[in-house]
Amino acid sequence: MHKQFLTWRHANNFLTVAIVAICLYVIILPIVPALQFWFAERLGAHTSILFPIHSLPATINTKGTQKPSENRIEIPSAHINELLVQGPTTRSLNNGIWVVPHTSTPDGDSNTVLAGHRFMYTNQLFYNLDKVKMNDVVAIFWQGKEYNYQVTSITVVPPSAVDIQNPTEQSTLTMYTCTPLWTSKNRLVVKAKLIYKES
Repeated sequence: MHKQFLTWRHANNFLTVAIVAICLYVIILPIVPALQFWFAERLGAHTSILFPIHSLPATINTKGTQKPSENRIEIPSAHINELLVQGPTTRSLNNGIWVVPHTSTPDGDSNTVLAGHRFMYTNQLFYNLDKVKMNDVVAIFWQGKEYNYQVTSITVVPPSAVDIQNPTEQSTLTMYTCTPLWTSKNRLVVKAKLIYKES
């Protein structure tokens, strides 16, 4: 009887620890990206251990630096350095920043539309998109070439505003994610114009 009591007691202790660990995970994970951003800003670095590839200068391009081998987006001011993925459905959002189908790509001359999750427990790639400011530079590395865009507008629109994906006459970058944080009520939309294209 005593042995059985000890076994149940150990099981109870294990379950208590497991439940506490899960609760801490659920509570703490949503604020981890904000803490990372805060610490990176306090260290005075636009790139840090969060961005192992290379450092973007505050001006325009990364000419002369090592370029990533895969398609990526880098936004130094928001500490975003993520893989760009293509796919036919929104499930692709789980693997990186999604290049929305039927929109342009950086090597085209129209509207390249990128979507990313703001926060999910497995993915928070555009968590800091709200940190982007007017005139910030965004670098896209696409099929071995670099494209730089300068932010021209930051707006909040309802989910029904699908016109943000419409083609444009000039090379444009449109990035969007859910807002406010932890909801899908609206969309935060950041638009940028092409200012540099690697030849």
